[in-house]
Order: sequence, then C-alpha cells, then structure tokens
Amino acid sequence: TILDHDAGRQMLHVSFGSVLTDKLENGAWRFRDRIYQLLWREEGLHHEIVQSHAEKHLRALGFDKV
Repeated sequence: TILDHDAGRQMLHVSFGSVLTDKLENGAWRFRDRIYQLLWREEGLHHEIVQSHAEKHLRALGFDKV
C-alpha cells in the first residue's frame, strides 16, 4: 500500500487537508465525496490497512504483543 513507502506517507500527510477541502468553481467538492464513498465502500480494508500500519509502529517502539 501507499503507507508502506515513506514518500507515499509524506504525500498523504501534507496533502490530506487540501484534498478534503478543495472545491471546484461551482462549489462542488473536488475529491471529498469520492474519497468518503470509497472509505465507506472499503471500510473493512481501510481498517485492516490502518491497523497493520499502527502495529508496525508499535512493534518498532518495542510493543511485541499487538
């Protein structure tokens, strides 16, 4: 996943706010609605990826039983 790569994580960190708030000239959300639809549709996968990523960080901090 994109979270497995430093550049991908950094790109998400610096762009998530503007991606969710950017609007077209007509006032419609440029990306927000599609992102939310995708997250709802793939909720299980989203949770799985976030959990795996969090566990990776916890193991790096010495928490062996996550």
